[in-house]
Amino acid sequence: MTEPEITIGSVKLTEAQAMTVRVALSNFASVLEHEEAAEMLGSIGKHYRKRVHEVRALMGNGKQ
Repeated sequence: MTEPEITIGSVKLTEAQAMTVRVALSNFASVLEHEEAAEMLGSIGKHYRKRVHEVRALMGNGKQ
């Protein structure tokens, strides 16, 4: 799998760093799929879920 190009500030992440971000985001998305976890975050939970799906779609490994 080709990792997405990710730049933070003006620093382009290495492929290994981009993979770490992708995997962490995927893990967070999995947690948010459980209603209990999203509810624990309160009203921000549904917004996190939506933003995670948007970012994953941009990265090419998720559904929007």
